Amino acid sequence: MKQKVSLVILALFLFQIGYAQLVISSKSEEQILKTTPLETIYINTNRNNFFPGEYLYFSLFCINMKTYKLSEISKVAYVKLIAENGEEISTQKIRLKNGLGQGDIFVETSIPSGSYKLVAFTHWMKNAPASQAFNVDIAIINPYKNNQEALISSSKDSLNNSSANSLPKNDNSSVLKLKLNKVTYANREAVELSVINDQKVFGHGNYSLSVTHIDKLPSPNFTSAENFVKVYPDLMRQIPQTVGDTISFPEQRGELISGKITYGETDLPVAKTEVAISLPGEYFQLKAATTYPDGKFFAYANAPYNGETAVIEMVEPDSSNYTINSYDPSSWSSKLSGFFEFEIDSTMKESIRNRSIYNQIENSYYEVKPDTVLQWQGVNPYNIDPFYGEPPTVYNLDEYTRFNTLQETLVEFIEHVWVKKFNNGDYTFWVRTPLDDVRKGEYTTDPPLVTIDGILMPNHNNLLSFNARRLKSIKVLRHPLVLDNKNYQGMVALETIDGNYIDEWRSAAGKKISYRPSTMEKQYYSQGSSLDAHIPDYRYQLHWLPHFRLKSPEKQILFYTSDVKGTYRIRLEGFTDYGKPVSSVQYFEVE
Repeated sequence: MKQKVSLVILALFLFQIGYAQLVISSKSEEQILKTTPLETIYINTNRNNFFPGEYLYFSLFCINMKTYKLSEISKVAYVKLIAENGEEISTQKIRLKNGLGQGDIFVETSIPSGSYKLVAFTHWMKNAPASQAFNVDIAIINPYKNNQEALISSSKDSLNNSSANSLPKNDNSSVLKLKLNKVTYANREAVELSVINDQKVFGHGNYSLSVTHIDKLPSPNFTSAENFVKVYPDLMRQIPQTVGDTISFPEQRGELISGKITYGETDLPVAKTEVAISLPGEYFQLKAATTYPDGKFFAYANAPYNGETAVIEMVEPDSSNYTINSYDPSSWSSKLSGFFEFEIDSTMKESIRNRSIYNQIENSYYEVKPDTVLQWQGVNPYNIDPFYGEPPTVYNLDEYTRFNTLQETLVEFIEHVWVKKFNNGDYTFWVRTPLDDVRKGEYTTDPPLVTIDGILMPNHNNLLSFNARRLKSIKVLRHPLVLDNKNYQGMVALETIDGNYIDEWRSAAGKKISYRPSTMEKQYYSQGSSLDAHIPDYRYQLHWLPHFRLKSPEKQILFYTSDVKGTYRIRLEGFTDYGKPVSSVQYFEVE
């Protein structure tokens, strides 16, 4: 039944994106939409107070509000760090895989001391009230800025915070227990942690774990997964909208790309017009959509795109002037309240000084202890295939005699590609189908897709004089393609030597828009052995596992202490496969 509902809702959006309006047009559509559960998100952070130079790590658990299990509806979530005055300090686009996501925010020295909120939501959750989006309090103490007046206490003994004076107490869940080989460790000593599952299959699930130093500085209380589920009765399980209401689509097929096209002179919508969307680069993606009667259009990037610019262009424009505006699915307009209140006083001076110095030392040794390893470095981790599964014929132009223009190059040695001139003076590329090899005729009725550095070029007229000496390669695909219900006979992909045609691209019927790439998954630094004695080790964050899967009676986790003495907290948060929340806390000392 679950799969059937998912397929029905997906089919509905496939239909709507091409032709229907942005409102619920019938009772049957409303009923289908209401069968798709709403979502909420639980955020687990590595800690809740930060200094400049530190990373705010977070893991996301997107929850289906009908089953209370991990949601498979949305493929994208958005995380924002918002100041008390409403300023958005950071916005992250997070890819969700089976309801799980992760990311981090580097705390810049420009961020002032104060209270902040970390908010997470999906586009589908925008149909519910703002309370559907879970948020967590964050305190930032920036000793490098002078504007601390709002936080300085008039009393030397004042300490207005929720957790700095509380004594550490172990709190193990009934499902999973944390067990250490001992409770007191020396500097740079190995810590052997066991995650014990006594509940067999009922303990199987997805979890997040943080090991961090705790001090006497103000820090908001954590919201544990077990406390988080207590708000479930107050959240919506299905969309409240009815016939005639506008809805926000779920990003069920990937990252949403949308906008609106109007006539420049009248501001009237450009309706029922095909729009090409290019995500340029080596692993480019081509998308297309048809505008609604109100001029809006939608498409999805099925695979993550790591570029910061997309190109939107009308495929068959007339001589009119156009205005193209893009829509940001990460927009958030709801006001937040109930920010964490805290003050700092002279009793915290030593803690602030030590942590600031240790952070600076750690950052200076970043190359020795790299915090992350990016997946995107030199690889194509998501197997993005611009040629739709068919291998193209590749012409590396350095292997041939070079000619000045693209037209000369096509004539001299690019097989099965030619240019045709129409009676109106326009030129169009043509690609011979594989079945035409024997007959050698021009038995094709559809032109090919033509791209430069991954940018679709609907108008071929200006390409013929393109300086071919700037080209690195020409890739030819001869199999038929379909883009937004329009047929194309193959593809001619031009790749420049510099790969930066996006910088010079211009079109009267198109626009370059800013694109927010999704955060790539990272492998966070974890010290695997004791460092050389001459390398300082002042880590406050000893270990961070944004997600790990548990399907056994026990999991062993090994990490090392640093040169920072004091009390450390191990926090495990997550959910079993049956939707049960799990929260466990364990403390230990480094002397």
